[in-house]
Amino acid sequence: MKAGAARRDITPPIGIPLAGTGTVRLGTHVEERLHVRALVLEQNGLRHAIVTADVLGFSSQMVVRVRRYCQKSFDIEGMLFNASHTHSGPNVCWNWTIGETASIKTRRLAYQKEFERKLREVVAVAVQKLRPVVVRNGEGQAHFGINRRVKIGSRWEFRPNPEGFHDKTVSVLEFASPTGKPLAILFSHACHPTTRYDTEISTDFPGVACRLIEARTKAVALFVQGACAEIRPKITKPGGQEFRKGTRADVNREGRELAGEVQRILRAQMTRLEPVLAVSELEVALPFSAPLRPGQLQEFDHSDLTAEFKQAWVSWMRRGNLPKALPMPMLLMRLSEECAILATGHELCNGYVPLLQALAGKTKLIVLGYTNDYRA
Repeated sequence: MKAGAARRDITPPIGIPLAGTGTVRLGTHVEERLHVRALVLEQNGLRHAIVTADVLGFSSQMVVRVRRYCQKSFDIEGMLFNASHTHSGPNVCWNWTIGETASIKTRRLAYQKEFERKLREVVAVAVQKLRPVVVRNGEGQAHFGINRRVKIGSRWEFRPNPEGFHDKTVSVLEFASPTGKPLAILFSHACHPTTRYDTEISTDFPGVACRLIEARTKAVALFVQGACAEIRPKITKPGGQEFRKGTRADVNREGRELAGEVQRILRAQMTRLEPVLAVSELEVALPFSAPLRPGQLQEFDHSDLTAEFKQAWVSWMRRGNLPKALPMPMLLMRLSEECAILATGHELCNGYVPLLQALAGKTKLIVLGYTNDYRA
């Protein structure tokens, strides 16, 4: 197998609308620079690629355009676009923001165009760096996350749930030269990057971890986000019953813990894989249940939904243009007989991980969400 990896800075300008709330939230300062990274893999004349970025998600339309370009220009077949899902990065996945003015929309569209250009660029550089590699795999755990869904009476609420399921696995894939020099480190963990969630431009903990790993290994470090729908950082008010807004120190602490565990795994006895590179894809339509009627939605008390958001949903329902199903892209990238990456679009619940692993039998699955599309 050959591998090539590259990195590009995608830090947006101050004043860019940030993603994560569906409403206008403009970036006021940069706390951690954002990046897009690419890993191109080649075996027996076939090429596939993994692209990661410090953004909330990728739109399926953008993915289609970049894939078409990369297939035509570099003969790349399967492509896995995974977002770290930071809530302190630019909006590149949605073509709307509630309360967006014309000038803010112009800024958003200009950045989205630049972001797409850099996706093509970083893949091109990774192709140029293709070299023979040895692939190794290892696992560990990180403990800074917690289940964020708890049932109180008949209601599910956003609260710390230490008894709730949380797959704490940290998965690591090392792509190194035949002499042992690491060229790329791919690592995964499942936890929402919502430590800050304010007006700062930040990668949250994944970017801190990547920066520390790259400084230590001199390799390109790619974080791929796991199935973290109900998992977030364990940052709570005194008593541990409610979440609090995190600080930059919290982000750095989480990033150090994750990077430290990755480095510990790299020093440990990892399993050398005999590469068998293959990609399979399909799309499944997940039907929605009947939507709430406008009157019900206005009365629906949920911490996730602002008054503006509820008003927008009421307007969409009255126009009768709500979708009937959610297209769910799924991609299986096999790296060897013993190891594969299973990636889905949108926000996959962590509780599915053991079910999917059971279906995979002896093949170790690295399960990801936020891949190739993000709408919900």
